[in-house]
Amino acid sequence: MALSRDLMIEKMMLSDSSFNGRFITGVLTTKIYCLPSCTARKPKPENVQFFKSSAEAEAAGLRACKLCKPDLYEKGIDPELDRLEEVADKIRKDPGLFPSVDSVADAVCVSVSTLHQQFRDHYQTSPGTFLNRARIDAACRALLETGIDAGQVAYSVGFDSTSGFYESFRKMTGMTPVAYRELPRKNAFRVALPTEYPVTELLKVLNRDPEGVSDRLVDNLYEVGFTHQDSANILKMRIENDAVHCEVDGDDTLAAHKVALRILNLRQDPITFERQASDMGFTRLFEGRHGLRIAQTPTVFDGVIWVILGQQVNFKFAATMRRRLTELAGTRKGDLICTPDAAQVARLDEADLLKIQFSRQKADYLLNISRQNVDGKLDLESLLTQSATRVSRTLLGIRGFGVWSTNYLMMRTFGFADCVPLGDTGISSGLKNLLALDHRPKADEVAALMKPFTPYRSLASYHLWRGFS
Repeated sequence: MALSRDLMIEKMMLSDSSFNGRFITGVLTTKIYCLPSCTARKPKPENVQFFKSSAEAEAAGLRACKLCKPDLYEKGIDPELDRLEEVADKIRKDPGLFPSVDSVADAVCVSVSTLHQQFRDHYQTSPGTFLNRARIDAACRALLETGIDAGQVAYSVGFDSTSGFYESFRKMTGMTPVAYRELPRKNAFRVALPTEYPVTELLKVLNRDPEGVSDRLVDNLYEVGFTHQDSANILKMRIENDAVHCEVDGDDTLAAHKVALRILNLRQDPITFERQASDMGFTRLFEGRHGLRIAQTPTVFDGVIWVILGQQVNFKFAATMRRRLTELAGTRKGDLICTPDAAQVARLDEADLLKIQFSRQKADYLLNISRQNVDGKLDLESLLTQSATRVSRTLLGIRGFGVWSTNYLMMRTFGFADCVPLGDTGISSGLKNLLALDHRPKADEVAALMKPFTPYRSLASYHLWRGFS
């Protein structure tokens, strides 16, 4: 999608790192060119010319900025992101080494305020939230891999009190540490829901394809089939107002618990978003859906399937194509068919997909990404632990992935908080209705209208879909 001058000026003024690689800003008065994310003093718009690449800017007589180093960026060298990701990886491996956000800032060698900005730009979260999630993930590993008691686990991963640990653990996993430790030996478990979790809205989302062959909702019982490490599993979720009672027909209860958490998305914080929207005068955006979270796809590859099949078609037809693909390549278990994984799809050929009414283009996109994943050229699962910046760059480099596909997958499958699938008719229609516009805004205008919802544009987009499109 070509970017308008107005949008590029907006992103330049915001120092928006997500647009790095999409254009180069040239300042004609100083003869310097920069990345969109550059934090140097902003030039007057009339003194700016935009270029596609550093080479194009240099051909026009400009030289690279010494602060943001756009020439190095185009060579794959991004010192700021590399350093932040290096420290983020250390946090994930051993969060106990980082007792506070200040200690993270020291490790990155920046001020606390700069650290907050870098985490917002590259991870779409705050360093405190990132650190807390890493502590809970490390605690889960320790509970499964060691015999130490929960109190010792709490201190080993960086919590300074057991009460804080138990509260955070229950909030993010829906259970106590002791119950989590027992998961591998169980085929049933209970996930506690937060107060006022919008169960009715969740059931609507889970029932969006009543004819589905891989999942179904009957009253408050939701069943979904998924494939994990060549194993077919059925997760049965009986959804009550205060908890979800789960049973697993398969070999991997831990994987089933992860699927349940993805669907419920307990890690998302809708309250802060709703407070911000209310302060902006947009309480009606989430009216009747208080506490709504973005239900994630059960698996990463299922998200990829939805994105490719959903390009340029309505939901009904995309759902039909997904059912046909599942019947063709999935594994039957009982009276459901588990959605296929990348390996199962990679074994198909174009003719198989054309027979079930895939276009040649969609067949090519799906087979290409499936085979890249199987061949080791692309590891979709590894993207779950990478920065939003890295995920965006990776996805945009895959044949068939543009701005809409990338942002949709980032919000619905990877759980990033600040994405807008530009070009989505549901979002543009939603904004038209929410703001009482006399027209449906185009992508550039959508980007400007969604800006006030930063850093929670994913939830804003989701509510526009659910209540206004």
